[in-house]
Amino acid sequence: MRLCFGTFARVLQLCKLDVITDPRLVGTMTRTIDPQCQYIMSGNATSVHRLLNCTGNLSPGNITEGGVGVIRRPGKSISNVLLMAPRANRDDLIRKFGEDVISLLNEDKKLQAVLALLDIIEKDTVLDDDSSEGKKMSFEKYVGTTKNALLSQSAYVLSDLLAGIFLYTVAAGVVNTVGREAVQTITPEYIGGIENPRGITVIDCSPQLEQIVQSGTMVAATASPAFGQETFLTYLTNVRNKYSTIKTLLYNEQPRPFYDFYVCNNITWRTRIEGDGPPFKREFVSDANIKKLAEISHFIFITGAGGLGKSMMMRHLLLNAIDNYKDFKLVPVFIPLKEFDDASSKLFDYIFSKIDDFGGGITKTDFENILTSGSCLLLLDGLDEIGMNNIEYFERELDSFTDKYPNCIYVISSRPYQSFVSFERFSVLRLLPFNLEQAVRLIDNLDFRPDDPSIKEKFREELRARLYRTHRDFTENPLLLTIMLLTFEMFAEVPSQMHIFYREAFNALSRTHDASKGAYKRELKTKLSVDAFADVFAEICFRTYWDEKFEFSMPEFEAYFKKLTNPYVGPVTADDFMYDLCFSMCLMYQESGKYYFTHRSFQEYFSAVFLSKQKDTVISKLGDFFEKRDRRMRGDQTFLLIRKLMAPEGGLFYRIK
Repeated sequence: MRLCFGTFARVLQLCKLDVITDPRLVGTMTRTIDPQCQYIMSGNATSVHRLLNCTGNLSPGNITEGGVGVIRRPGKSISNVLLMAPRANRDDLIRKFGEDVISLLNEDKKLQAVLALLDIIEKDTVLDDDSSEGKKMSFEKYVGTTKNALLSQSAYVLSDLLAGIFLYTVAAGVVNTVGREAVQTITPEYIGGIENPRGITVIDCSPQLEQIVQSGTMVAATASPAFGQETFLTYLTNVRNKYSTIKTLLYNEQPRPFYDFYVCNNITWRTRIEGDGPPFKREFVSDANIKKLAEISHFIFITGAGGLGKSMMMRHLLLNAIDNYKDFKLVPVFIPLKEFDDASSKLFDYIFSKIDDFGGGITKTDFENILTSGSCLLLLDGLDEIGMNNIEYFERELDSFTDKYPNCIYVISSRPYQSFVSFERFSVLRLLPFNLEQAVRLIDNLDFRPDDPSIKEKFREELRARLYRTHRDFTENPLLLTIMLLTFEMFAEVPSQMHIFYREAFNALSRTHDASKGAYKRELKTKLSVDAFADVFAEICFRTYWDEKFEFSMPEFEAYFKKLTNPYVGPVTADDFMYDLCFSMCLMYQESGKYYFTHRSFQEYFSAVFLSKQKDTVISKLGDFFEKRDRRMRGDQTFLLIRKLMAPEGGLFYRIK
């Protein structure tokens, strides 16, 4: 056996997720060193195939005429990874593997991948040879330990191991073709047949957590959780594994690494000024993290309109706190508030249930200890999603909770609230819309229509030239900007009015793509036409909106479905309709046994569609309906959309105004 890039990559190829292509696997790894590497492009599939079969070597790259540095000549070099690898920072590489590469692997095959790589390393005698022909010293330098020490470990941090082996194969002058014979024996049967007699374990965590474990600083003297290292690591690892990938409007079938496309909004807030001038001045923060926010206040509200990125910001703060635990020394807890009601008992129990969901054996006493010591970061997401009947109960519970544990850091996200007066301790920070550069960066990050990159490029050009200026309400909002890209693909333009925009967005979602066929109408499992499907969905949206129901179990959805009066329902089942909502139309998604709207703006738009088609007897009730919900009006688009959908003059709108 010989350890080279090809044998290493072949093992990972056999252990990757089925949806991950070979160019993406190889390209993602090589881009951890050379960000401009072209192996990830589908047009280089032949070169990738040769690498995986050890019949070709990595691209030698280009150097300057004086031989001093790397220079890229377009069309001349696929990659400069060999030239750049000897100067790569190993710690930085481990971090990039943890963020970008690990998520490409099949969870059930990670252990087998490690066992296979250890087997190859054990059988490669060149790694024992310290002569000029051997690679013993290079292996120790780039992997970070000797061969014997590596093989004697009982546990392996996956990002550390893979990054070290990868660095050795590209920085130590290992010719890829030396593995041509060995790679033929690396088959699915070989991977599946390797046993684990020593009972080794694989730790799938970020490199920052690895540093915490190895340095012994996991339990800090001044702010320490009462539970042990193993329990703490299990909890944080499980949390990071869940939230480091995400499904979105574009990536609804397979979760994608969060930081592949996330763009962080800027944040602003007001501070009081003493003196004769203006009483307030506005402050700004970019690249937000918990350290920066904690310098403002330990009690923070983050507000912003729907689709602006509040929940994404909260996820970013969660991951940032985990990856920087060594510095922050805070145990983060992510708490979705959409499920909170008076049946949730005390807020303490509700929050603890979110910790307990991730296992690790953490007890309520453990949780009490980190709260008392001030070592907890509580990220409460979606205050505006708590039902009106439960909001006062939550406010009382939060007030009591913060009185008891005042030394922790609290961050609450919400759409603009009518009044934050009842939250006396909290400073209100506002999430800012995207500026032009942030909007362009998001489009650049999106993996959209790789079969026809000209669509995204043309949209990008239009965004810079005019769309950011002419469609500001859409381009400043990450969700609406993504939908804009979908509608632009379908219609080569973007409507300027919100209700037309959502209508065309629905039309775009009702289509699918095939690289050889272009766009075509989706075939729905319900067999309904797209218009009929929209009609049924509109009634569902209104009924759930009326009940302030933003997520539901399947039995709850079935109960709503049985109440529908729409004539199109007929023989359609709730199961088939939910299937189409999630998998055909991408309007909803499932997570942990519950179903959620891809974004609440869809619920609001289709509620408005339903209401705009009703008779006077229904319309007459709308005044009281919206007046009772004025707490949500600043962030709710439904009322505005109804105005747009109804006759502008002399229509029903003026009777509910």
